[in-house]
Amino acid sequence: MKKGIIAIICLMVLMVFIGGCSSVLKEPEITVQNVELVNITPTDLNLNVSLAINNSNMFGIKLDTLTCNVSYQNSSAWSPLTQISMKNIQVDKGSSSLVIPVHMKNADLIKAGFSLMKDKEFTLKIEGSANPSWYGISLPVTVPFTKTILLNKTF
Repeated sequence: MKKGIIAIICLMVLMVFIGGCSSVLKEPEITVQNVELVNITPTDLNLNVSLAINNSNMFGIKLDTLTCNVSYQNSSAWSPLTQISMKNIQVDKGSSSLVIPVHMKNADLIKAGFSLMKDKEFTLKIEGSANPSWYGISLPVTVPFTKTILLNKTF
């Protein structure tokens, strides 16, 4: 009888410990701050995508992976342009920013250019996810961003 009570108490303590650990790690806020044209050549286009990261935890965390798909709106469908993939990014506590270099081939952009001439606007979408972790505790975070650029405006 005593062993059963001790087992139940140990199980309850373990459940409280496991439940409490999940609230230790707070999900960081990740937003796209800016998209900036860096370089354009006859074959390639390079952009810098600036992310704002607000880590409200009292400690630094690591982003195990950060993956984003960049696409543009072609009529009613989204057409892919490129994918961003980074690993092992250290994030300090508080607010910080991260600049991600994005490389695109101009052949894909030519298709986007036709859409721009037809629709008089260009809608760029960056969506992805990050997996922050702290001592084995991990929470997936989504990174959504959509920006419409009119024909007479630039980034």
